[in-house]
Amino acid sequence: AWRGANIVMPVITQSAGGSVTASGVRVLIPASGAIVTAGAMNAIDVIAPTTTGPAAGTLVGVNIAALTSAGAAAEYAIQIGAGWDTDINATTSLEIGIGGTNEVVLNATDLSPVTSDGSALGTTALMWGDLFLASGSVINLNNGDVTLTHSADTLTIAGAATLIDIAA
Repeated sequence: AWRGANIVMPVITQSAGGSVTASGVRVLIPASGAIVTAGAMNAIDVIAPTTTGPAAGTLVGVNIAALTSAGAAAEYAIQIGAGWDTDINATTSLEIGIGGTNEVVLNATDLSPVTSDGSALGTTALMWGDLFLASGSVINLNNGDVTLTHSADTLTIAGAATLIDIAA
C-alpha cells in the first residue's frame, strides 16, 4: 500500500544552449511504528523507465553535486550510520565507475577489474599491508602461464619455464 507522496518529475525541454536543474526531496522516516506488521519501507525509491531510457542526455537515479565551497567541518557525500544489516546492497553485481566508465565489478563470487589488466591493486607509493588467502588458494599469473598453489604445508609453483632468482 502506498502511504507517501508520489513525486513525478515533469518532462523538461530546454532551449538551445540552456540548461535545466530540477531537484528537491527531503524524506523524514518516522522514529517508530513506520512498519507495524511486515514488509519494507523505502525512504527514496527511484523508478527508472521500464521500456527505454532517456531520448537524449543521461538518466541519473541519485545525483550528489560537487561541493563547491567546503566549510570548516567534515563533509560527506554519503554517510551510512551503524545498525544496518547491509550497508550497500546490489541485486546482482555492483559496478564502480570513474568518470562514467566502469572500472571494478563486485558480484557474489569475485571482485574484478572490468577489463583484463585494467586496474592495479595498490600503487608504488600506496601499497596494501597484507594478503590473506585460504588453503587451496591459487595465485594465477597471465591466465595460467605461472601459478602458485597452496596446500597443507606446501607451495607449488607451476609454469612452462619457472625460474627463481634470489639475489643477495
